[in-house]
Amino acid sequence: MEIKYCLLCSRHVKIAWISGRDVEKDLAATTEINLAKSLAFSGSEVTLFTPGSILAEGFKHEQIRKIGFPGLNSISGARNISHRLFSRDGIVNDYDVLLVDWRYVRSLRVFLKRLELPWIIIDRGPPAFKGLLNRLQKIYWSSGWEIASEFAAGGFVVSKKHSEFVRGINNVEIHLHEIPAGTIPNPFLGQNPKSANVLKLAYVGSLDERRGIQSILELSEKMIRSGVKHSITLAGDGDMRDDIEVLAANNEFLEFPGKIGRNEVRRLLARCHIGIMPMPKIPIWRISSPLKLPEYLASGMAIIGPKHTGNDLGLEGQWNRLGGSEDWVDLAISDIGSILSNFSKIEESAIVQSKKFHWDSIASEMMVCIENML
Repeated sequence: MEIKYCLLCSRHVKIAWISGRDVEKDLAATTEINLAKSLAFSGSEVTLFTPGSILAEGFKHEQIRKIGFPGLNSISGARNISHRLFSRDGIVNDYDVLLVDWRYVRSLRVFLKRLELPWIIIDRGPPAFKGLLNRLQKIYWSSGWEIASEFAAGGFVVSKKHSEFVRGINNVEIHLHEIPAGTIPNPFLGQNPKSANVLKLAYVGSLDERRGIQSILELSEKMIRSGVKHSITLAGDGDMRDDIEVLAANNEFLEFPGKIGRNEVRRLLARCHIGIMPMPKIPIWRISSPLKLPEYLASGMAIIGPKHTGNDLGLEGQWNRLGGSEDWVDLAISDIGSILSNFSKIEESAIVQSKKFHWDSIASEMMVCIENML
């Protein structure tokens, strides 16, 4: 990964970053890993406190304990964090600024309210779970923003729509800065030529019903009826995992490798033509900045799915084949021929667009925001 020194950074800043994402198991933790690496290479000193274990490159990593219950891991880690950072022998005052995942703000509120050094709330997306767990997380999310609005130096969100959502729900008064999802260039791109005979599509992420996974199955069925030779790979885990596994075992057009590592994801995407973003036009996805968008672009892929603010971020290019809302599957089917016949130009436009989302550029913007808050 090419890291450019941040010319806009005027001082050496010591940053402590508390995140609830498991850097060992959660693919979305690519955000924390790459931003911490890029911030460190820009001249700052970064210590990342998260669940999971990782070989840190350029930054320090401190593992925090968690319980094995989805959605409550960060709550269980608060006592461990409070002891290591905020106790009599804690090290929090060794840093210049503290970045805190919204998941931890409510549990650490006693310490954050009296903290002398500036702290910044980070929200990479509000609760996406369903049922009771969703209601519990919403309490922590809203409470976290209420506390931050009064005591934090600022906040990081993922998009303009996300910022508007946070302000509308929580009456937040602090400065909010948009830090979108990013990517690195795909190192496996070009190692093997993409098939000219079989259209290869991929979806990588949570296999949850709420993310519109059922529409991917509908897409495959309609391509079969249209005589399109294709293969769709769905990689990940979620509440539809068992259903997908059974379907893939009995369907030559579907592949299910399960949950795969970061390099395996890049290898998969490098040999595919189309990335699928099936997330429907509902509030949780309209305000998002999905990690798969820049990763698909960096892999030279066309992107299909329902068109809304979270899926395309207002970006244009031949790679952008998003369309409709309810009828995106039919629109994609009608566009397949055009994608195949113009794929070299689509691939080039996607790679060019991806350069706007390289982590070093995003980290530079993030560092300027941090310095302005100090």
